Amino acid sequence: METQAGPPENWRWVLVEFASQAVGYKPGEASGRVGPALTRAVTFVDVLTLAASGAGSGLGAHDDMSVGLELRFGTEALLSLRMNDSEVTSARTIAGVTVGDDVRVVAIDSHSSGGAQANKIGERPSDSVARIGAKAAWCRTEGETDLAFLDSGICAHPDLTDVQSITVMPDGDPEDHLNHGTLCAGVLAARRNDRGLIGVAPRARLLSIKVMDRAGLGWGGWLASGALWCLGRRVAVASMSVGLKDPPPVLERLFAAVGQDVVLVAAAGNRTALGHAVMAPARYPSVIAVSAVDEQNGLSDLSCYGPEVDLAAPGTGVETTAVDGYVTSEGTSLACPHVAGVAALVSSLPQFQGAASVRARLLQTARDLGNPDFYGAGMVDADRATAP
Repeated sequence: METQAGPPENWRWVLVEFASQAVGYKPGEASGRVGPALTRAVTFVDVLTLAASGAGSGLGAHDDMSVGLELRFGTEALLSLRMNDSEVTSARTIAGVTVGDDVRVVAIDSHSSGGAQANKIGERPSDSVARIGAKAAWCRTEGETDLAFLDSGICAHPDLTDVQSITVMPDGDPEDHLNHGTLCAGVLAARRNDRGLIGVAPRARLLSIKVMDRAGLGWGGWLASGALWCLGRRVAVASMSVGLKDPPPVLERLFAAVGQDVVLVAAAGNRTALGHAVMAPARYPSVIAVSAVDEQNGLSDLSCYGPEVDLAAPGTGVETTAVDGYVTSEGTSLACPHVAGVAALVSSLPQFQGAASVRARLLQTARDLGNPDFYGAGMVDADRATAP
């Protein structure tokens, strides 16, 4: 039986950035000037490409030395690549090429109380969805637009139908083995089906982009490729309940490029013993950072906060879909999809076209809650945001 060789010794994930003038680099073409590891990765580009055009299968590939994903935006190219120490040293000698260690992306913890309930009687929005004025907004729109979420994937659920799933993971598996993406998807767009819950934008065309594994971990390059998938698929809104602590500057530039056309929404993060600072990508200016409030509209004990916060949304006592039915959960992971869902409602209205217009509408119509470091412009309000 033929066996596949494992990864090289001392390998690690790195981000390889090609400036526009670097080595005459072109997608799909190997160049002898980029060195053996990069040449080997570039020869796989037809399989690995996750370009802004959305072309290419781009779901990962393996050889005996490297696994990579090529990302292109503007005049730059970014390669998330597995390399060993000697290959990194060699690559750093190439003019116009920057090599840095990739950084971990983590699922922002959601804390669920009690066991999963197998069934819900009847059909209704959760209390948190009702609190943000979604029921009143539904007389105008139910969010008929393209809405993506970058998370741990999605599982089959009767309230989550007609969902397209893709993955940037090397294993090619789009399923949610963490029960994190499925929680967020229920808040975003749980469907009308005469049972269960209704999400904020129940008629949104939902795209699940898996960027994290079953342990709730991913890489910066995987998150970047997911963001570019959003651009390539021309989605209106992207929801990200994920975080990075110390991302490289290239990721902020990439999100700035994507944010010109896609409304990017991210969880501010949950507080830890290390502090309350807002995590990336939420802290980027091109991304709407969402903090979590409790049932009394005070800042949740879990929520990160700071001057980067743009909006607040319910993040405690949130009923939503789960792998085994329904759960009540909390955290900024659950606050984020409330705002993304409202962004989808607004995006579906003809008078609010373009990411800048939608973002401005959300901020202008938010309900003031006080301290902007805690709440930004205030609580997102679907009724006011969609009103004539």
